[in-house]
Amino acid sequence: SSLSAVIAVAVAVSAFAAAGFWQLHRAHYKDELKARVDRAMSMNSDIEMSALPIQAETLEFRWVHVRGEWLADKTIFIDNKIRDGVVGYEVVTPLHIAAGNLSVLVDRGWVAAPSLRSQLPNVKTASGMVDVSGTARAPTNRFLELSNQVEAGRVWQNLTIERFQTWSGLALQPVVVFQQNAGDDKLLPVHVAPEASGLSADRHRGYALTWFGLAVVTLVLAVAAKLKSKNHEPKT
Repeated sequence: SSLSAVIAVAVAVSAFAAAGFWQLHRAHYKDELKARVDRAMSMNSDIEMSALPIQAETLEFRWVHVRGEWLADKTIFIDNKIRDGVVGYEVVTPLHIAAGNLSVLVDRGWVAAPSLRSQLPNVKTASGMVDVSGTARAPTNRFLELSNQVEAGRVWQNLTIERFQTWSGLALQPVVVFQQNAGDDKLLPVHVAPEASGLSADRHRGYALTWFGLAVVTLVLAVAAKLKSKNHEPKT
């Protein structure tokens, strides 16, 4: 029927337009994130993180150094992290900062998952005082959790400071340090802003243009079909 056709066209045009606006949103987010990273990286001075509380904004995307001891029994594994087609985990261990009561979470890097899902990777953790260097960032909340089972022992879907504090009982600095200095744990470093990797902002804008184009073409074809059918209606 004519009404069904109108509804179908409206749904298609709305879907194409929504996809275009989503791509523009992704482009804007990546532009903004890159600008924040560039601003932080352009600052000349590195930060020595102490056991004194500090605001996340002060450390965001800054290069930091911190000295302390690993709390290996509080290590967690962030699940489903794929690297070069291989499924693995990001290894996160709290570091108890020297001469104080605060700890800081350190994303030590990526490790491949064992062949059996029931097994966890055997990650070597140094004892005694260690020096960690890397880029600090407050954990992103840009994630979707499809299940209420967000923690399964030491395997987690996603990481938040609040969730880790509740689980561990530790007092934490409000950032995660993405470790970049090499250790002997054989872990591969993780990018501080992995959600901004992949497609560039310009590619997102190109996809947006494609989706908007499809919306316009669909609308034009629908109008043309309607005019054509009207012209072929028998005259009375």
